Amino acid sequence: SALLVVTDEDVPSAAPVGVIGVGSEVFMIVVWRPPPLLEQNGAIIYYQVCYFGTTIDRTKYNHLSNAASAIISGLHEGETYYIKVRAYTSEGPGPYSDIVTVNTIESPPSAPPTNVTLIAISSTQILVTWEEPPLTDKNGVITTYELSISPSDGQLIQVEASLRTYTFRNLNYLTEYSVRVRARTLPGPGPYCVPVTATTMGKPPVD
Repeated sequence: SALLVVTDEDVPSAAPVGVIGVGSEVFMIVVWRPPPLLEQNGAIIYYQVCYFGTTIDRTKYNHLSNAASAIISGLHEGETYYIKVRAYTSEGPGPYSDIVTVNTIESPPSAPPTNVTLIAISSTQILVTWEEPPLTDKNGVITTYELSISPSDGQLIQVEASLRTYTFRNLNYLTEYSVRVRARTLPGPGPYCVPVTATTMGKPPVD
């Protein structure tokens, strides 16, 4: 008669394979295949997905799944996440898979630039300075800043993302101007800051 030999379980000696992920704005779907059968060393009881962001939130989080897939929510928009997966038997975890990268989708900034300041530097010029929106509200890579000034002809000024300053010129003397600033990512612009005002200096005397 045939002899049936049952060995004790052990931890998996190989990692899950074929790990891939797809991100939306605030969640991602991760799928994989079990470790090779001969390297499972027992019944796989669940999987552990370890993930962490690269810029906004570098905390390492763990998500447990009974299936070879996971939906992970509560993510940040426009963020790059690193993901790795390992399998568990009753004896413990096996090795992690290689790290894969998942990018969540960018969206317009959800907050305006901060610390917007106006300084009248002459009778015809006003200097505007600002800082980026809060990191968790950028929702992607800032591509440009847009400034509007009132009173004006309604022209929207665009400033490249690496700059945090702009000087309005050819203004009227002794006039109060109001400026708003907003940030833009590829999907579109975020909200304007509250208007900030400054009054140009008096007209210089004529020699």
